[in-house]
Amino acid sequence: MTHYFNYDSYKLSNPDDDGFYIEDDKPRIQTAMYFKYQHRACKRWHYGMITTSGHDVRVWNYGGIRTIDVDDIETYVEDVNGEIDRINANYQNLQFIEKAEFMTEFNEAHTKILNLVHREAFY
Repeated sequence: MTHYFNYDSYKLSNPDDDGFYIEDDKPRIQTAMYFKYQHRACKRWHYGMITTSGHDVRVWNYGGIRTIDVDDIETYVEDVNGEIDRINANYQNLQFIEKAEFMTEFNEAHTKILNLVHREAFY
């Protein structure tokens, strides 16, 4: 005879329990990753950062026009490696870099975007 757990009676005795349990035993990245790569047609560098909080931050540079893009990403090692493999397959010269190099590019792009928005919004 199979015994089925009576979730309703358990829930009545534990009203603060939402009943959802996830065993998260897959490894996650422990530190943020910084990298740069080049588009095949355009030789300018694009910069990226994958955070431990689950964000993929990119600084794109097409024709000297810089943009910043932020997407959600799973921080499991296998998912991050999949994203790195995707970049490696679609772009060229992938290199891992230090935080300071990424931050320099990010701050330059952020400043240009901020100046553009400020000029258009207030004049």
